[in-house]
Amino acid sequence: NYMFSGCSKLDSITIPNSVTSIGNYAFYSCSSLANITLPSGVTSIGNYAFYSCSSLTDITLPVGLTSIGIRAFSNCAALKKIEIPDGVTELADNVFDGCSRLENVTIPDSVTKIGDSAFALCRALTGVEIPSSVADIGAYAFQNCTGLTEIKIPAGTVSLGEGAFASCTGITAIEISSGLASIGEGAFRGCSAIASIKVNEGNATYDSRENCNAIIHTKKNKLVLGCKNTAIPSEVTEVGSYAFHSCTGLTEVELPSGMTKIGDYAFYDCDGLTSVTIPSYVTTIGTRVFYDCNGLTSVTINGNSLTSINSYDFYYCDKLSSINIPSSVTAIGYCAFRQCKSLTQFPSGGSGLKEIGDCAFEQCDGLQTVKLPNNVSKIGSYAFSYCSALTTFSGGNSLTEIGNDAFYYSSNLTTVTLPQTLKSIGSNAFYSYPSSLSTVTGLSNVEYVGGSAFSNTPWLSALPNGQIYIGKAFYTYKGTMPEGTVMSFKDGTTCITSYALSSKSGLAAVSIPSSVNSIGEGVFGYCRNLTSITVASGNSYYDSRNNCNAII
Repeated sequence: NYMFSGCSKLDSITIPNSVTSIGNYAFYSCSSLANITLPSGVTSIGNYAFYSCSSLTDITLPVGLTSIGIRAFSNCAALKKIEIPDGVTELADNVFDGCSRLENVTIPDSVTKIGDSAFALCRALTGVEIPSSVADIGAYAFQNCTGLTEIKIPAGTVSLGEGAFASCTGITAIEISSGLASIGEGAFRGCSAIASIKVNEGNATYDSRENCNAIIHTKKNKLVLGCKNTAIPSEVTEVGSYAFHSCTGLTEVELPSGMTKIGDYAFYDCDGLTSVTIPSYVTTIGTRVFYDCNGLTSVTINGNSLTSINSYDFYYCDKLSSINIPSSVTAIGYCAFRQCKSLTQFPSGGSGLKEIGDCAFEQCDGLQTVKLPNNVSKIGSYAFSYCSALTTFSGGNSLTEIGNDAFYYSSNLTTVTLPQTLKSIGSNAFYSYPSSLSTVTGLSNVEYVGGSAFSNTPWLSALPNGQIYIGKAFYTYKGTMPEGTVMSFKDGTTCITSYALSSKSGLAAVSIPSSVNSIGEGVFGYCRNLTSITVASGNSYYDSRNNCNAII
């Protein structure tokens, strides 16, 4: 083990015939070693034995070899061909990972397993014949083998791992034998050129019924893999995760009326898709389903079965201009419509909507007006931030919470109409520089306001000097505070906002009322002349016990 590890200038070596094993890391990173002859008696090659031998162009493996370790030839970037002797039973994890110039590999009938990432990033590999002896093909075994054009899974293969052929962008045709019983999630995700998919007759788990150009899980009626030429059979009730991932040639898709579920990443990066109708029985849509479908212009969601639009579902669908939200949907997830730059108004419908998630409409540059449905109670952080065209916002009649930075840098927002139900406004919620916000209504029942929520707004600038309250929250003292000021707060004040009195050198004393339940950070920062602090008795959150002249 480690015998010549890191000998980067070693360019040749003679190994005596008595050697039967090459140890772990034996020639690790011998970057000048161009070729090597292994004695005929060698039966095993250890883990990382020739890892990153980046000049190695040729190596003959002895016929008696039975074992090749993990990453034994990983990152041998100059290696062009390899013939694996009959007797090796397993190709270990990452064994040829990163052999970017490997063009030809011979796998013998003795091999029963191809390990995880065994040939990942072998981009020059144009073809591989997998023998029927191979029962298992590991996760990401051929990931990013962009030179592969056709894949035939043999009759003996039972299991195909997650991402086994992920991002093999050259694959145009796939044939699945009768023996395959398990296909891992996203086995062919990112294979953008697939045009033909066939499952051989006799397969007990999968089929390609009606020449549909897809892989269907027979009992579940679940479409596992599709392509640009897929015609989804009417019996299919579910589109699986990654089923059409990066299928850039897909221009239209007809989802069967009985469909109930669409999995994660199902149509991710299908940028040729222009419109989609989601059937009325669909109850579940996963995450990132239509992420980066930048040709998608309209989405119609039928019926009232869908309960949520999830994280990143329409992220960066920058041509999406029309979508409806059924009354059954109660939540819009994280970044669901982020950078949908062609949306000009809030999606239609949505009468059952209760929550808009963080960043849900962030950077929707075309969004001009937002009128929330009446049942929305919460707007998440950054939900409408950087919406540069947004001018008016109406918060319905049930809104209770606006998150931090909710409208951050939406610089053309001029009018905000809020309901009397509103209780909480987060930090920087309406901050922008410059800002156009001049009209804000519906603040009288607000109990909490975060720091800088309205900083730099014309609305705040227009308020008179002195104590500024937003509902029951003390927000700031505007203007110059007279020396020796003894600060008292309105009855019922619940919140003193972060930095509300920061740098007010005129402040000499302050009394916190019993109603205050939230005091933000830095409230009295740099108040150099503050000498007296008291908290009213009866406050259940704060006190100034034993006349300590502090807030505890």
